[in-house]
Amino acid sequence: MYRKILRHTALLAAVVCGWPQGAHANMRSTTLPVRLDTYTLAPELAAIPAARTVLGVPADAEHGLAQAFKPPRTPEQAADLAKRRGALLRQQTPGAALALYRNALYHTPDDVEACFWVARLAQQNGELPLARQAYQHLLELALSGSQLQLHAVSALGQVSAAQGDWSTAARTFDLALILARDTASSSSDDVMVQQTQISTWLARAQLSSQRGAWAAARADSEDAVALARRLATATPPSAWRQYPLWLGLVRLGDLALQSRHYEAAARHFTEALAIARRFQSERPDDADWSSALWTSLNKLGDVDYARWQFASAEQRYRESLPLMQRCAERHPQRRDCIHNLTLGFEHIARIALQRQDFAAAQRACDATLTLRRQQYALYPEDPETRNDLALALNLNADLARRRGQRGTAIEALDQSLGLMRPLLRRPTVHASWRLSIATTLSIRGDLASDDGDITGARQSFRECLSIAQALVQQLPDAADGQLKLADCQYRLGRLERKAGHFEAARLALQAAHTLFGARATQYPDDAEELRRLALSHTELGMLASATGDAAAATQDFTAALPLERRLVALDPNQRQWRYELAFSLGHLADLARARSALGTAQDYDDEARALLSGLVIQPSDPIWWAQNLSAAVGNFALHAVNSDVPAADDAERRAVDAALLRTLAARFPQDDALQHSISISQTQLGLLAAARGDLSLATSVYEDARQRLRLLTERQPDATAWQRDQINLLLALARLHVQRDQLDAARALYSERQARLRELIARLPNDPGWPLDLSINLFDQGRLASRSGDLTAAQQAYEQSCSLMRSRYQQEPAAPNARANLALCLETLGATLTERTPAAARDAFRESRALRAAQVRDTPQDASLQQALLSDDSELCSLEADQGDFAAARQACAATIAGSLTLPTQHPARREFLVSAYLRLSDTALAEADPAAAGTALERAWSMLRDPDLPLLHDPDAALVPALAYAFERLRDAMATQGDFVAAERAGQSHLQLIEYLSEHDTNPARNWRGARLQAQLRLGDIQRQLHSPEAALAYYTGATSLGERWLKAHPDDHGVRYALGLSLLATSDIAQSTGDLDAAWRASEASLTLWRQLMQALPDTPLWASYVSSTLDLQANIAAQRGDKDAARQARAADRELYRTLVARQPAALDMQVRLINALFRYAEAATAQLHFDDAEQHLNEGLVRARRLAQEHPDTPGLQHALFVGYADFGLLSAHRSRFSDARTYWTQARDINARLLTQRTDPRWLQDRERISESLAWLDRVLTENR
Repeated sequence: MYRKILRHTALLAAVVCGWPQGAHANMRSTTLPVRLDTYTLAPELAAIPAARTVLGVPADAEHGLAQAFKPPRTPEQAADLAKRRGALLRQQTPGAALALYRNALYHTPDDVEACFWVARLAQQNGELPLARQAYQHLLELALSGSQLQLHAVSALGQVSAAQGDWSTAARTFDLALILARDTASSSSDDVMVQQTQISTWLARAQLSSQRGAWAAARADSEDAVALARRLATATPPSAWRQYPLWLGLVRLGDLALQSRHYEAAARHFTEALAIARRFQSERPDDADWSSALWTSLNKLGDVDYARWQFASAEQRYRESLPLMQRCAERHPQRRDCIHNLTLGFEHIARIALQRQDFAAAQRACDATLTLRRQQYALYPEDPETRNDLALALNLNADLARRRGQRGTAIEALDQSLGLMRPLLRRPTVHASWRLSIATTLSIRGDLASDDGDITGARQSFRECLSIAQALVQQLPDAADGQLKLADCQYRLGRLERKAGHFEAARLALQAAHTLFGARATQYPDDAEELRRLALSHTELGMLASATGDAAAATQDFTAALPLERRLVALDPNQRQWRYELAFSLGHLADLARARSALGTAQDYDDEARALLSGLVIQPSDPIWWAQNLSAAVGNFALHAVNSDVPAADDAERRAVDAALLRTLAARFPQDDALQHSISISQTQLGLLAAARGDLSLATSVYEDARQRLRLLTERQPDATAWQRDQINLLLALARLHVQRDQLDAARALYSERQARLRELIARLPNDPGWPLDLSINLFDQGRLASRSGDLTAAQQAYEQSCSLMRSRYQQEPAAPNARANLALCLETLGATLTERTPAAARDAFRESRALRAAQVRDTPQDASLQQALLSDDSELCSLEADQGDFAAARQACAATIAGSLTLPTQHPARREFLVSAYLRLSDTALAEADPAAAGTALERAWSMLRDPDLPLLHDPDAALVPALAYAFERLRDAMATQGDFVAAERAGQSHLQLIEYLSEHDTNPARNWRGARLQAQLRLGDIQRQLHSPEAALAYYTGATSLGERWLKAHPDDHGVRYALGLSLLATSDIAQSTGDLDAAWRASEASLTLWRQLMQALPDTPLWASYVSSTLDLQANIAAQRGDKDAARQARAADRELYRTLVARQPAALDMQVRLINALFRYAEAATAQLHFDDAEQHLNEGLVRARRLAQEHPDTPGLQHALFVGYADFGLLSAHRSRFSDARTYWTQARDINARLLTQRTDPRWLQDRERISESLAWLDRVLTENR
């Protein structure tokens, strides 16, 4: 036997020599009690006091005892100390107990008891290098005791596994099992060896399971259970012989549970439960068997929990809870009893969280925290106590986050991190510590993400990812580490997607997807693993949608469908799974609709609606119903709005939803989280109702939700997420009031929302979401002000909104829609500024265009972006020309034309953009005095509108036809001004053709083209006169007159027709006079004069009519003079004079009327002079000159007034000449000549040149007369 021991000792030396001191895992079981009685120890150690009986004292007492028990100086003192050790152990902490044993071992190195407990306590306290040294020393002492040696080798394997050196641990366990077989053949007490062999098998099985070697772990566990069964049936029967069997069954159950073999796990745990029940009923006061009983119950609860059978799991947990409470009361000194009791409360809390029973969850969390804090107060230096408290704080933080208690959640998480971060600085870090910190950081990141704190969330998730990577490096094959790593990457990827950092999101989500896929492959029947993989597909699909990659999005959502359908098929009652399937179906429907696959989209919509219809109305399960109604109603709204289902078909559904929401709110008035969920559901329901036109229901549910959120934020003022929801609701409610034309109410809501936003910005200034929210609010306020006609307020709001959006885009250019939102805001600002400040409008459109051009380069397949870019170019065409930058205007027009030509031929906006660009190009050419280029552009626009496949007024081109008509009108006038009357006639014909079409086909009663048609004909008549074709001109005038008389008879109140008819008659009279048909001229002038007087009576505030009356009277005076009827001529002049006397009396401050009266007085004087009524003429001339001189002093720089003075002096000179007052005539004519000279210095007017010639002739005539008389 001793040869075997020596041989194995030599083998052992090769195994344990130079073990590395790497990081280690926490090997303490959280549910299995540890038995340290005689079945694991050699007989000579049976009397050693168990470390589990040591009571604890505070840390300062431990420090004092460590100082008191310094190494004694003599062996006699050491021997005396050893005698008192047993009594002292029952009063010290484990740390002090370890110090005592180390002191004893220091002076008595051969003390087997001290060596054993130094090794054991060091292993329990996590001081693994010391434990390894002590076990190695114990091997040297145990050469004569093979069972002690066997125990030391097995323990060394456990230490090696805890240090993370799994290969060494495996070899050591192999050696321990060889020793066990050899020792059993020579030992007198084979039972003790068999128990050690069982414990070694189970330890190796645990090691194999941690490494993912499930088959090896199962084989070792089955060997251990087989041996334990033989041991349990041996005689004499005893409870402690059943304990290894119970332990083996629990280990087999754990393996089955970890492998997702739930039926096998339940079978093993049920057998273990039967053993525990039998012996616990026989020994109700035995703490170990009580522990075995509640452990078995908890394990069965874990199986039910893993299968999402929460009701059954809760029943198991609640059955075990009284047992743990009783054990903790009877054995308050046993830390394992307290530890397991807290685990029981944690189980209850998690079940309550699953049911959304936050009140029950809070009670269980409070009990857990109380116990954990008590244990931490007793053992503040124990790392596992810290870890346990940190986990309890994490659970409490998760609950607080779900209830919207942001402050409570942050406080709990900060405490948890404060407890765990110091452990990372220890030389040896347990894997469980890293797992706890990673969990804390994950919850912290979720909380920051809920509050919109992207920076804080990113920092938490990245630190979580770093710790998870260290955990995987420490335990490469551990399932927990791989899962935590994948979870951190998934959360980080989801956050980066929301923040618009798409490349970072893609990398993180792809890494998480790969890990989730590997786990789903390893556990193909595990629902949770399938769900994780499906969620990763969904998140990747949303990322692809955000980046515009519809094909990739469709692929990912489609890949998620079979997984989610399989989950729903596994358990149709799992409503969360049904909702997630409906979510994917909804996105696939949108994608199919975008590619015009309407049948496929309808199929997806129908399947989603069928799933959601079973989710929403579940009054028997109000907690779950409230939790999921928000998403369900929102998804239903999305499909309902986008589908062709009539509004009436879902009106009853909306009413039922609203009633159920109010009923549910009344049933649970104090549950803040539930009330919050109801408010969000009401918001979504309001959006659906508003989209369907049910504005009264939308207003009702919005106001109810608003009141609910106001109460919640008053109770929880630090719940930022709730305040954000309230802000979002105010936006929806304000827009609803705008939709209902309740502008004052909308304005008040926008102001309230802006004030609340600024309060949150002051509290969380680094939140990147606030600028967007505030800019949206300002943008809506600008639209509201613009709708109310307050363009100044609209401009200010748009400018502030653009400033905020610009800052956001500069800080996060990749943020979702940052560039698009800024471009839209700039476009709206530009449209507002176009009439007020065109230069600023041009700058806004230039910036908008630059942004959209970059967007088009990034996503050239997006047709909506191309159309927005064309809109900016189209606006810039006219704005650049207005600012005199004709080159930029031509460039913008060319860009519009080029971009329009890339659109499909049947695109509804293609022709509109093209025609608009050619029209603006024509205006630019006219501004550059290039009417030929303008004509070319207009002909191209005209050819675009004359599409044989489309009617001329085809929507949305109706506005283009009038625009083109007006453009031809401008071209006609420009050509006429240049003297190119042939081109002017051609443009006028096109203008007339368009106006004729509009007058015949435009059915809009708000537009009247009759007057414009008559004027177009008149203008063509004027051009024919310029072309010296009076017959053609008279034909146009006669045609306009005939058409105008017919229209006026049909529309007697159409003043536009009356005005055009008056012009036509006036022109007819004028051309008849010029051709010598004085009677026809007189009749036409009389008819024209009647129309002008009718217009003066109908529209007395329009001075234009007086001008036409005066012109017509002047024409009549000339006609009468031609006919020799001087009385008629004088009467016409008198009527003209009285007309202006009346107008001046009505408007004495109107300078133009005063000037016209002066001219009328002079014309009357001319007529009186012609009839030789010199006194009457002189009287009118004097009156006119008095008025003219007075006004000339007040307005010396008025050319019209100066010309009136010229006329007066010239007429007075003529009157003086008639009376032979030649000296006065020379004086008057000289004054007239001087005035004419001054006028010609201002500008060269053809009329004034004629005046100069006339006055020069008069003076020459006078000189001849005086010479002859002399």
